[in-house]
Amino acid sequence: MRVATKGWTLLGLLVAVVAFFLAAGATSTRVTGDNLRMWSGAVNTTGTATITATFSGSVSSIETGLVAQEFSASSGPSTVWGKDTSGGISNPSSTTATFPKLIPTGTGELYFGYGATDNAASAGTTSGFRYSTTSDDDIVAYDTKVSSAVQPTAKQSPASVSGGLAVLMTASAPNTAAPPTISAVGSLATGSGNNTMSLTTSPRHIGDLFVLTVKASSQSVTASSVSGGGVTSWTRIAGPRTSYPDVGPGTLSNILFGLCLLSLLALIVLGVASLIRRRRSRHS
Repeated sequence: MRVATKGWTLLGLLVAVVAFFLAAGATSTRVTGDNLRMWSGAVNTTGTATITATFSGSVSSIETGLVAQEFSASSGPSTVWGKDTSGGISNPSSTTATFPKLIPTGTGELYFGYGATDNAASAGTTSGFRYSTTSDDDIVAYDTKVSSAVQPTAKQSPASVSGGLAVLMTASAPNTAAPPTISAVGSLATGSGNNTMSLTTSPRHIGDLFVLTVKASSQSVTASSVSGGGVTSWTRIAGPRTSYPDVGPGTLSNILFGLCLLSLLALIVLGVASLIRRRRSRHS
């Protein structure tokens, strides 16, 4: 009877070890933040063109992404584009993905933000902003008429960490007091995947502005330069910025793993005790 009871106890502990181990893995959260950088450039050649990004290391096994949006100003080819300010943000786990808060120094500025989400993103409802999802389910938000502090939000499902990078761009023209009116041209160009280093675009107007975001899902590898796309010279305007820090196993996972270790220790102790008793019983 005692032997049978011990056998069932050992079996129960073995089942507990396996159950706690599997549960710990199922409840762990391991997320690697995305490295983000932004560039801008004025279009000098229209028609189909390819933007190419160069990275600081190999991206053959790293997910990378490029997104670009073209903007026009009412002042046409004589427009002078400039950067006002930029910023980044890292958000705790939530279904709301918050973009960086930026404060313009003038009126009629362009806010362009890239939101990196751990899960699939969708448009928010911040007044004045337009949203576009990327090919890898991140989110872009922009407003072409910013004259006061703004901080848009988007959504993701289910809840998880998020982060982003944003910039405020200005447009001006010679012999004009009021800033030109800015408007988006076409739709967001987006591409992603392991070893993605280029993006096909079709700039429409000479003097337009391209805003480009390059993402690398790595803590060490980042985009170092970009070229092409009908732009003679690209200027880095924001980043590098890690969208959110590495996240290790959650509290529940740690507890379950601890129980797994305790069950394994109890299993070993009972097994050793059983072997000792058998040897003693043989000698006696």
